[in-house]
Amino acid sequence: MPNMSQLTVSCENRPGTLAELTRILGDAKVNILAFNAGSAGAMSYVQLIVNNPSMAKKVLKAKGMSYYEERVLHVTLQCAGSPLSFCREAGSQQHQHWRRLSNHRRGLKEGERSIGRL
Repeated sequence: MPNMSQLTVSCENRPGTLAELTRILGDAKVNILAFNAGSAGAMSYVQLIVNNPSMAKKVLKAKGMSYYEERVLHVTLQCAGSPLSFCREAGSQQHQHWRRLSNHRRGLKEGERSIGRL
């Protein structure tokens, strides 16, 4: 499996911060391949996988944005269906429980059916 660079950028937790970060990278022609973001109080972080880590680090440093780099594995997983695929078997106890719970949340009574796909 190939290794990739992941950049984790620390920034303020305020409106527009993510837009500013993506504009900075976009202006430098750095393409974001994947990202994850989170926050804790007044601070937030954005984890990025980009097509050109060297250029990304250069522009982040020039803009005074704090970041660190980690090596991560690039893994492609085949889609295995919905997270509830384990209970797709007709008549399974989990399937029936999920159907009742789902119908209850939609306001349907026992025996009524909703149109949808499990």
